[in-house]
Amino acid sequence: MKKVLLPIALLLLVLLVALYFYSPEPEPFDATEQFDQRAAALVNVLPDFSQYKSVRKKKAAFFAFMLPMVELENDRLMRRRDRLLELQGSLQQGNSLLASDKQWLKKWAKKYNVDTDGYKPKQIIAQLIIHVDTIPASLALAQSANESAWGTSRFAVEGNNLYGQWCFSKGCGMVPNGRPEGESYEVASFDTPLDSVVSYMHNLNAYSAYVELREIRTDLRAKDAPLLGSVLAEGLMSYSTRGEEYIKELRQMIRVNRLKQHDQTVASQP
Repeated sequence: MKKVLLPIALLLLVLLVALYFYSPEPEPFDATEQFDQRAAALVNVLPDFSQYKSVRKKKAAFFAFMLPMVELENDRLMRRRDRLLELQGSLQQGNSLLASDKQWLKKWAKKYNVDTDGYKPKQIIAQLIIHVDTIPASLALAQSANESAWGTSRFAVEGNNLYGQWCFSKGCGMVPNGRPEGESYEVASFDTPLDSVVSYMHNLNAYSAYVELREIRTDLRAKDAPLLGSVLAEGLMSYSTRGEEYIKELRQMIRVNRLKQHDQTVASQP
């Protein structure tokens, strides 16, 4: 009996030693599952804002509907940004990235239109940190109200489009009335209002039209200053053909509706 137990004991010892020294590469943090759970808890069907006779009540209802979605997506952006800052800090300490971290970087670099060819992870991370950041809630709220006529526009009601976003493939959305002959753009349709919020923030963070907005935001981070919608609005010259008048209108909406209170008041990491 003892002769039988001895090999079993040795085998168990070998397994324990192997498990002790084996350390598989952890999967990089991804908040997608948590995001999905929180998103499911939202009222994610556009209410009928045309039912309100009182302008004050309509505004209050609209902002109350939009704010949780804006905060949810900003929270996801901050988690992604925190991961980038963590990787940056690890490299600065002389560590190497895990293969899974490199894959994670490659995935997000592609999504944010950050070039990776010929660049080291440190350089890719530095660029992604500029792209992956929050959009001030006051700005997101003001633009959604402006672009969707307080949630009552045709594109908001029929396609959950709260930010006037365009798309450029046939059938991708709704054809606007009065579209000039020869033009092929459509106004994008979304499955839910939250999808519209996510797309809006991604557009500002990813595309070249909003480089100035990202530069302003990066400068504020470097100064350890809060991100204010009225300040970042300066980077939206390309958002509307109205240019400077559009920016003035957004700033007025932020001021009149006291939306600054929803902006980040404590500066995050640079």
